[in-house]
This record gives sequence, structure tokens and C-alpha cells, in this order.
Amino acid sequence: VSAFFWFVLQSTNRIKEYAVVITIDKVIFLLLVIFLLLFHIQDFKHFIIADIISKVFSLSICIFLGRELVFGKLSSLKVSFGELFSNMSVGIKLMLANISSMLILGVGRYIIDYKWGVKAFGQFSLTLSIVSMVLLFINATSVVLFPALRRVSPNQLAKTYVSIKVVLVTILFSSLI
Repeated sequence: VSAFFWFVLQSTNRIKEYAVVITIDKVIFLLLVIFLLLFHIQDFKHFIIADIISKVFSLSICIFLGRELVFGKLSSLKVSFGELFSNMSVGIKLMLANISSMLILGVGRYIIDYKWGVKAFGQFSLTLSIVSMVLLFINATSVVLFPALRRVSPNQLAKTYVSIKVVLVTILFSSLI
């Protein structure tokens, strides 16, 4: 549920509020983990509870920031059902794509573990982790660049795109090397 509000904050160009909510979530979790470690509490259930507490606090801040979405005016049933079916159509496709990607990676990991052993599985998992980190970097970059590109005038967009592409390709290609 929090991720919904995170995406809304990003897409409505409220990047500062998005960053504050994410930071508060991580800081609360970090403080709770430090507290648990200081008192030598090693039961995983306590760490899960700490994560849930940080997420609930983050969600409550998101609800406060997006209160016009949560507590807005009701629309007619016809409009609501039209919106519901439209969102479900898009959501089902996204869910199937997400499940397919997890299935592809999971089957790949299972086959590698079965066929080539733990060493190959470790190398494959490390490679996937590095790729995930790079994709996370690209996603974070897009979160910063999207609002900046929205403010650029349409006649300057092509020139801005070329300069951003040169910088990003140089950085990403260098990191691959």
C-alpha cells in the first residue's frame, strides 16, 4: 500500500516528500534494528515486527500526505466501475509480467543448482544481484530525471535528451567495463 503512495508522490512531482517518506521508513527500521542488536535480541520475528512498524509509520505519513486521495469525494458508480475495470486490466497484465519474471528467474536458479551445483548457483545469484543493483540505479536515475524532463520546453527536449543520453551511456558503459 505504501508503494502506491510512493508512486503517486513520484508521478505528481512531489519528490521531496517521497524522499522524506522513504528516509523516515529506513531510519525507523535502522533504529529499531540497532535497538534489537544492542539488547542482543536475535529472534527473526522481532526484526520482522521492526520492519512492519517502520512500514506502518511510513504508510501513515503517506496517508497524511495523500489524504485527498484517501478521503476524497465519491464519484458515481458508473465512473467508479469503469475506473475499476481499467485499473484491473492494467494491474492483471503487470501482475502476470511480475510473476513471469519471478518464475523465469526461479526456474533458472533451480536448474542451475540442480545441474551445476552450488558454486555455479552462487555465481549466477551474484550476477543477478549485480544486475538488480544496476536496474535499481537506473530506476533511481529516472526518478530524478523524470521531473526535470517534464519542466523542459518541447523545443529543447531533443537537445536535452542527447546530452542526458551521452552522460548516461558513458556512465553505464564505464560501469560495465
